[in-house]
Amino acid sequence: MRALAAVLLVVRAARGADDAAAAPEAPACDLTPFPTAAFPAVDALLKKHLKPKHAAQFAALMQEPCESFNVGVILNLVQMRNTNAAFAAFTTAALAELDAPSVAGVWARTPRRAQVWLLKSFVAALPCTVRRRATRCEEASTNDLMEKFTVAREAYADAALERRGLAPFPAEKEDVESGSDADIAEYAARLGVEGDAAAWLVEQFAPSAADKLANPNVTLVEPAWWKLVQASCRQQANLQAPGSRLADDAANLTDLSLVVAANLWKWHYKTCHKNAALFAYERKDAAEPADGAAKKDEL
Repeated sequence: MRALAAVLLVVRAARGADDAAAAPEAPACDLTPFPTAAFPAVDALLKKHLKPKHAAQFAALMQEPCESFNVGVILNLVQMRNTNAAFAAFTTAALAELDAPSVAGVWARTPRRAQVWLLKSFVAALPCTVRRRATRCEEASTNDLMEKFTVAREAYADAALERRGLAPFPAEKEDVESGSDADIAEYAARLGVEGDAAAWLVEQFAPSAADKLANPNVTLVEPAWWKLVQASCRQQANLQAPGSRLADDAANLTDLSLVVAANLWKWHYKTCHKNAALFAYERKDAAEPADGAAKKDEL
């Protein structure tokens, strides 16, 4: 019973702290002019790939993204049939020549409906030959562009969260061995769990003597209390970011709001994990082990 009570305390703490961290609604327009230092490169690409009049109109939007007149002009501009190729060329060049935050900055200052038209033009213009059972295009240039496109989409989503006052969690490192102590330590570091709390969390995943007897090759064993936390955190993230269910459609590359929704879900899920881990660490000595059970099974 004491173990169950401890688990419930951890889960409730994770829920309560996550509720307290719920993001406020973003204002109708909280965009600032495009950064002065980076704008000349964007302006040069606009002038290179768009007609002078259209380039000037898009540049005006970048400088005053909250001006309703500029927004209306661009909404009309992107839907003109004779601008599709020009905008596709601009997006292609931007991904190839600008850094991800600059590309994301252009998208952020473009109205959502116009974003969709821009990206539809870009995706439709990409050459892509897919052989049977293949998951990538045969054209290396297209694959390179799509990798940069993915990075820019993530930068766009991170910026959208930051405007809501939510600091994105660091990206996962690719050189960490999966299923190792370093894997758990790196995960704790990304959550912001540090010092003794991080070391304690790594210990919680260490296999017991019984685990090693059952499987000599085992390196990590997920504690029972952590499984309950994961289930609770998934539930909380679903409540805080219900729109993320639509983001499962990975084939939809043209709606950036889906990327934002997916990252918002991840933010709430990881925040819940962080709160649960810190609370469990603070409560680690609240109950004594029963029947010689391993410390990680107290919770």
